[in-house]
Amino acid sequence: MKPGSVLHRRHQRADGGFPAIPGGESNSQSTGLATVALRVAGIGPRVATATGLSPLDYLSSLSRRDGSIPYDTGSSPTPVWSTAQALLGLTARSKLLDLGPGHAPGLNTLSGPRLRWRIRLD
Repeated sequence: MKPGSVLHRRHQRADGGFPAIPGGESNSQSTGLATVALRVAGIGPRVATATGLSPLDYLSSLSRRDGSIPYDTGSSPTPVWSTAQALLGLTARSKLLDLGPGHAPGLNTLSGPRLRWRIRLD
């Protein structure tokens, strides 16, 4: 078991997301940042809970028709900020790390039950 996976299992909620504080409710910002950490640690975001839901499932469940991702299912006090942090979680690991010379940046297609985006990050 990789370091960090125990912490991951302990704090991930049944909906696949992560809370701002232990025992709290999932939100898009915490889930986006936790997903970045999981990718960089080499664990990956597809690790699911006992319910079968992953952080990617949680983030995609929040997506709106206008492309925004609210803070949680009931509120969106900072829609630009929460969308930006959620998108970090939906970004491929190779885009989060400097892979050095020879790496060709390009389009990354992200998809889930309710979303499909093409993001250019270079």
